Amino acid sequence: ITFGTTIYTYETTAFMFKLNTYGVNKYDLEGTLLESKSLPFYYISMSLMLLCLFSIALFKNLKLQLTLTNLLSLVYLVMLIAVGFSYFLGNHFTDSETVSTAPGFGLYALLVGFPLIRLAARSIKKDRELIDSVNRLR
Repeated sequence: ITFGTTIYTYETTAFMFKLNTYGVNKYDLEGTLLESKSLPFYYISMSLMLLCLFSIALFKNLKLQLTLTNLLSLVYLVMLIAVGFSYFLGNHFTDSETVSTAPGFGLYALLVGFPLIRLAARSIKKDRELIDSVNRLR
């Protein structure tokens, strides 16, 4: 979903930490990678992509597609909450006092996706209701 772009950047007086879907990377102030810690954001984002593709492929079974889209929005919401907690727990990742925190492009990409998934669920529900009403008229 964010394809490895930076979600947040934490800066301390001696180091810079970048949170992306692969984990937290520790850099010195010159930009040299010093350390990398893996986080499960990558696995969650890959499962979200696979669920989206699988949901699109289920266009003939609207009931299952709607259920899968609602599950997808729940998993997406959990990921957004985890990213929100990581923003407030930045000192835990940095092991020191954070001087500044800056959002990256990955955060905005995550925030745009959730309303789009909810709009897709609403449209699938409307399609299902339309088909049910047409079936009643027959």
